[in-house]
Amino acid sequence: LDIFGFENFITNSIEQFCINFTNEKIQGYFNYNIIASEQEEYIKESVLWKPMKVPDNSDFVEMIEHKKNGMFALLDSACKAPKPSPENFVKEFFKKQGKMKQYLEKAKGPKKVKGQKRKSTDCVAARLRLPKAHRG
Repeated sequence: LDIFGFENFITNSIEQFCINFTNEKIQGYFNYNIIASEQEEYIKESVLWKPMKVPDNSDFVEMIEHKKNGMFALLDSACKAPKPSPENFVKEFFKKQGKMKQYLEKAKGPKKVKGQKRKSTDCVAARLRLPKAHRG
């Protein structure tokens, strides 16, 4: 699985982003239900083992799926606006991220391929900058 590997919209479609997001949710479930809960059990049973740091991607997942300020909710709202634009969506998304802003950077839009029409989602250019501890 792809730990904290959210894809960059410049090179990937919204469909690929959704696939990777789903993988992140599965990874978070696995990290907690397999690794963290086992370690909790070891503590209860006084088992000797070398504790391991369990990556926590919940902030990144929340940034995408939060019911009010997450990317999906903001994208849905932006699409319903009288004059939707990728620029307005990106502006609103960055405005709502609070502590997660430290992981975001605005990226240049994708290069247009001659003869190929861009999807509006291709212009939604935001990348995650992950601290070294969170990189896979």
